[in-house]
Order: sequence, then structure tokens, then C-alpha cells
Amino acid sequence: FMLQRMAKNIDRLIHLEASDTIVILTNPYLGTEKMAARTLDVIYRVTTNVKEFKSNLLPQSSANREEIKQMINILTPKYILPVIGEYRHQYALRIVANCVGYTDEQVILLDNGDIAIHLKDRYGNIVNKALISAEDLAGVVNEQYTWISKKKPNGQPYVLAHTPSGPLYLDAFLAKPQSGFYVYHINKNPLDNRRQNLELKELETE
Repeated sequence: FMLQRMAKNIDRLIHLEASDTIVILTNPYLGTEKMAARTLDVIYRVTTNVKEFKSNLLPQSSANREEIKQMINILTPKYILPVIGEYRHQYALRIVANCVGYTDEQVILLDNGDIAIHLKDRYGNIVNKALISAEDLAGVVNEQYTWISKKKPNGQPYVLAHTPSGPLYLDAFLAKPQSGFYVYHINKNPLDNRRQNLELKELETE
């Protein structure tokens, strides 16, 4: 956005003039193509002295697949959490991580405002993750609760914490169903406990 600010004369230090020459030395990186096109349009309204090099003569703006693989192999992280780019870019990184031995559970894809908490088994090993909304962070992640992952007889996972008064289920803790209601996970993923994925439904009676 800096060039746009300069072209619109709202930058604090630099203003573009019709006599200026602008040289573009980088390609737009993934996800910024529209912004780059808009920036060029704004610049051309001030000066037509714009020099653009062919894309094959310019260095890449971001790492390629092999460079990402090399970085992962050097750092050997336990988990990988993409923090920039659109979802398609984050998903592409998951595919790259799969190629060097990482499972989908080790590559955490989140939307803005989402939080992933680690879930342990009875031996203290991290075995899964659950999603919660940012608004619920303080109530869920504290010294009072240790959330663990268990499985029903059908293999479906669920999240709970053991308390002096008995097991506390994460979805019920967050949605607080009244008597006669249960918590329904809209996307059918019981580990996704974000507010927008929890819905209260009435128990069916015979």
C-alpha cells in the first residue's frame, strides 16, 4: 500500500509526480495479485513512466515447494501452523508437509480468530487438537482444566476434562445446554468447538 499512498499524496514523506519513473522489480506473491493490479492502476494515474520487467527475469517473491521442504527438514518442527495467505495457500503447505512425513493432524489450518488447543491422552502425550473461538480462550485454557481426547466405541473422538464433580465435556461447557437439549456439531466434527459450529437441539422423546 505504500506506493498507493505515495501516488495519492497521502504518504507522510514521499509524493509521486508526473516526472517520476517507477521501476517494478518484484512479482506479486500469491494472494496479492488484485492489490498489485490496483496499485499499478493508481500509479498510472499519476505517471506513465512505469518500467515492468518480464516475470521470468525477476526472482520469486516467496519460497517454492522444494525450498519449503528444505526449511521443514532443517527445523523439524513438531507442528506446522501457516499464519499467512488464503486457505488455498495454507492447504498447499499441508500437501508439501505431507510429502516430508507430516500428518494432517500435525499441520494446523486456522481462520482468523480461531484457536487450536492440544489434547492429551491418559499418558500425557499430545494426540489431537480441538478448535475453539477466541472469546472462549480464557475459560478453556487455564490451570483449572486439562483437556484430553477420548474415543467412543464407534471411534468418534470427543473432548473432556476430569473435575472433582465428574467429567466435563468441552462442547457442553461452551454451549451450556439446558435439560432436554444436547450440543450438535454443525460440521459433524466433534473436535470443532467454535461457537459458530455448536447448535443446541432438543432431545427426541418417544
